Amino acid sequence: MAAATITLHLDPDACLVGEQAFGHAVRLGHGYLGGEHILLALAAAGTPAGAVLREHGLTPDRVEAE
Repeated sequence: MAAATITLHLDPDACLVGEQAFGHAVRLGHGYLGGEHILLALAAAGTPAGAVLREHGLTPDRVEAE
């Protein structure tokens, strides 16, 4: 079965979160990009969504500790 190709149009904040998530995956030595990497990047992001996560106790340190 052939792999599917998709095109995503992301706003600048989403692009930054994706790039940071990839960086976390590499830094952690993971050969994949998973939800945990995206959550870690989002919790660290200077976006309204990141602020909401941190206000509810979901900090980058806490995500990484789990």
